[in-house]
Amino acid sequence: MEFEIESFLKFGYFLNNHINKDEHQIYLKTDDAVKNLLNSPSELFNHGYECLLKSIESDFKTNSKHVVPLSGGADSRLILAALSEFTEHKNIETYTFGTPGTYDYDFANRVSKSFNIKHRNIDLSSYEYTQESLEENCLHTKGLTLLFHNPPVNFLKQNYPDFQFWSGFMGGEVAGSHIQIDIDKVDEKLAERFIQSNKVSRSFFEINKNDVLNNLTLPEGDNRLTTYEAVDYLNRQLKFIKPHVCVDGFDFRTPFVKPIWSNFIYSLPISYRLKQRFFYDFCYARFPDYFNMPLKNFHGSSLPLNQFTYYKNRTKNLILSTLLPRDLYTDKRVNYSDYGRRMLMDKNFRNLLLENLNSLKSRSIIEPTVIDAIIKQHLSKNKNFGIEIMLLVSLEVILTCRSKGMRN
Repeated sequence: MEFEIESFLKFGYFLNNHINKDEHQIYLKTDDAVKNLLNSPSELFNHGYECLLKSIESDFKTNSKHVVPLSGGADSRLILAALSEFTEHKNIETYTFGTPGTYDYDFANRVSKSFNIKHRNIDLSSYEYTQESLEENCLHTKGLTLLFHNPPVNFLKQNYPDFQFWSGFMGGEVAGSHIQIDIDKVDEKLAERFIQSNKVSRSFFEINKNDVLNNLTLPEGDNRLTTYEAVDYLNRQLKFIKPHVCVDGFDFRTPFVKPIWSNFIYSLPISYRLKQRFFYDFCYARFPDYFNMPLKNFHGSSLPLNQFTYYKNRTKNLILSTLLPRDLYTDKRVNYSDYGRRMLMDKNFRNLLLENLNSLKSRSIIEPTVIDAIIKQHLSKNKNFGIEIMLLVSLEVILTCRSKGMRN
């Protein structure tokens, strides 16, 4: 099996996809003001606030309509809060896609309702996928990534044809969520950590760490990111996350990678960025009305973090998701949808997947008996191979689109 296919089946994207590093430089220069403000938290928050607003102002179109893809996390909520400094809530819309009962779905609804913002939901657990919609999703993600992690393109076309989209892409990563202090060079240890952190398929498809190391897009020079952050940005973030959160063909804006904000954050001491400490303090200090509501980052605790709420909700969800059948309890942490569960329960969806899997078998790029074993064990409920099936189906749709003339 070629490495291109191996990496897709392990990570959900093609690791050997070429990235033009010059087009994606995230760091430009030091924010000289930061050093002088470290002893004054309130002034540092004010300076960060100014940087964030300037990063939005540079793209903000006064006469445009605006939409924020809203999750249950802090990144998209901070974008919404900052965007609201430029226009009234009546000029902003939000949408959420996923599964009712999950943190992402329910918390996003609560935030929008609290501020009387027009909000739409896409329930992916009942959304009617077709071969045509999958191929359309493939075209708008440029055939680069797993196809079931983006909002359906036809939904975006119907509801937001001429909107500016404001994405929280890279918010947590710039803030420090991917710092790995013990990784200071590109070697086998980094490759092992990268595989562990990036793998989508956790139980079936394997990959060689040396092949991974040889196919990573690597940083050059001093860019102020830690080694692992730089590798993560040039690979996972640009090759996997961005294609499905910033769908091609729409006017997506990404304030967190604007130079003025990223320069500010990366100029902070690394201790401020560990576990996103400064970021969360900043969110609550500047926008308390937005962050006194539950966050998925903390299992339903708002800011400031309530340890009791965090551990109570975390433990409850862990117990129920472990003990109860998937058709009786939805894991609160589920992103997007439990497609493996839906395959068992939805005949039309199952038939769509099986058609693509059978087509993939005929290509002989993956041993047909392997695909048959995955299907059999999943449908018999011996093992949950939902994500492996989504990977295989996505691969087949991508190959179909390529045969029709699409190139990544």
